Amino acid sequence: ACERVSGVVIASWFDDGAALAAEVAESNRRYGMRLEYWDRARLRRDYPSPRYWDGMFDPEGFHLDPFALLRGYAAAAEAMGARLYERTPATSLRRVAGGWRLATPEGEVIADRVVLCQSAYPPRILRSVARATLPVFTYVIVTAPLSGAHAEVIRAPYAVYDNRFATGYYRLLVDGRLLWGGRISTRERPHDLAETMRRDLALVYPQLADVGVDYAWSGRMGFARHKMPLIRELAPGLWVNSCFGGHGLNTTTLGGELVASALAADDRRWQLLA
Repeated sequence: ACERVSGVVIASWFDDGAALAAEVAESNRRYGMRLEYWDRARLRRDYPSPRYWDGMFDPEGFHLDPFALLRGYAAAAEAMGARLYERTPATSLRRVAGGWRLATPEGEVIADRVVLCQSAYPPRILRSVARATLPVFTYVIVTAPLSGAHAEVIRAPYAVYDNRFATGYYRLLVDGRLLWGGRISTRERPHDLAETMRRDLALVYPQLADVGVDYAWSGRMGFARHKMPLIRELAPGLWVNSCFGGHGLNTTTLGGELVASALAADDRRWQLLA
């Protein structure tokens, strides 16, 4: 099971409420959305940050545990006959008669069709895709369980992100901790990551400046130069589904559906991304 919590708040760092309200109205009109414009008083009622001016609320957005979603996908795939081989890196790829040969440290696989989905993570087995993929690192911390005055700061269960260039994002977890993410860099393991992220948290919520940090980690996002996903057939039987630029939770699913439909039903919709 992958529990999800409905509701996403977009908080603005910029004093331009009229433009944001107009954007909400236009999105609702053009795309049938149900966004709500929140003025500064409404936003600060639940998210009392001195950095926020106003924002919008998407009642149809939701947040969930992505690892639980991954386990669900894996279980569904195995139930339909797929075989998953963890900790088995592909070290090289070459065309052979009848398909493609993938080497691994202890064996090889010959397949009619191969889909490369590793984003910016190694192994970088196809040079053209590796050259087209820029790894950008982002960071997450999880605080100690919030209690006392700390537990009174954030007063709603929605996921939040802001509109800075390097977006900050966070949500309360079911055990009372705060998951806080953001920043971008070309360094995977910056010095004193936990303290750096705690300072970023304190910039938005000075009330949480002294909160404890229990976990800190980094992750790679794959960006393409044109800032769009790479979804295409590179050669007969060789596909790529990659470079989602930090938006992989939903668009990797879309890309997977496009490629699967192309393989199973000769669906040509992926060509819209050419």
